[in-house]
Amino acid sequence: MKIYPAIDLWNGRCVRLFKGDFAAQNEYGDPIERVLEYKQAGAEYLHIIDLEGAKSGSRSQASLVERMIQTSDLKAQVGGGIRCEQDALSYLERGVDRVILGSIAVKQPEKTKDMILRLGGERVTIALDFHETEDGYVVSTDGWQSQSQSKVEDLINFYQDLGATQFLCTDIGRDGTLTGANWRFYQEMLAKFPGLSILVSGGVKSIEDVSKGKNMGAFGMILGKAIYEQRFSLKEALTC
Repeated sequence: MKIYPAIDLWNGRCVRLFKGDFAAQNEYGDPIERVLEYKQAGAEYLHIIDLEGAKSGSRSQASLVERMIQTSDLKAQVGGGIRCEQDALSYLERGVDRVILGSIAVKQPEKTKDMILRLGGERVTIALDFHETEDGYVVSTDGWQSQSQSKVEDLINFYQDLGATQFLCTDIGRDGTLTGANWRFYQEMLAKFPGLSILVSGGVKSIEDVSKGKNMGAFGMILGKAIYEQRFSLKEALTC
């Protein structure tokens, strides 16, 4: 299972939100120092989100993202503010391994389809950030500020058929809470879509959670607050 230590950027600093609330931020220092720390711990991958970009729709911290990748020389998937093919290409040309398509994948599926066909499914991660409701798993957009009518399963079906190879599914209600991941959701998705390359995200709290995701057959896992708060080390997660 691939381990992606997460760095969420706001105003040039590492932060974590609580349940996607921009007003509930904790700061965790300098992102350049973080990527070097993660590289020293043995990381191969990074998960970088420009929160300002996700909220505003513009890649406001692209230069910082580029410095983080050049400094660490790690494979990074990057999201936040990617709203067109040129945005995606700009990142890919600057050393990003994968671009994360979230809001655009929900709101503009035909445009996203064209991007996948042009860029290649292996260069794209489809991000489906969801709330669990009485009607199922409903996806949110625009930095989690807006709720769509789209369901996670429908979007996975659509983009799998187009050649997307990696899906990042984040339970917004658990993100940043350290209450444990939504294992029922991941079990359902892996049962409905055998062999789905799904990344666990939101609420991971312990090294036992890391082991559970691995044993369940998750393709990867995003680790953020649990590492920042020293619930366990990145090195432990990489070797468990």
